[in-house]
Amino acid sequence: MTSGESRRVGAPGRQRGFGYLMVLFAIAAMGITLAGAGEVWRTAALREKEAQLLFVGHQFRLALA
Repeated sequence: MTSGESRRVGAPGRQRGFGYLMVLFAIAAMGITLAGAGEVWRTAALREKEAQLLFVGHQFRLALA
């Protein structure tokens, strides 16, 4: 080894950026999962609001009868 060369400890040069790539894939997977969970939550919230509106409508119907 000459004085201008440095010895790398760990992975060879061709594997540089592998960890960064895995972090990017992990973030993308989390984003897809959170988008799916948000859609489920939105649907559940809409169904709850619809059920509440149906209940109020039924109460109005009973009050007018």
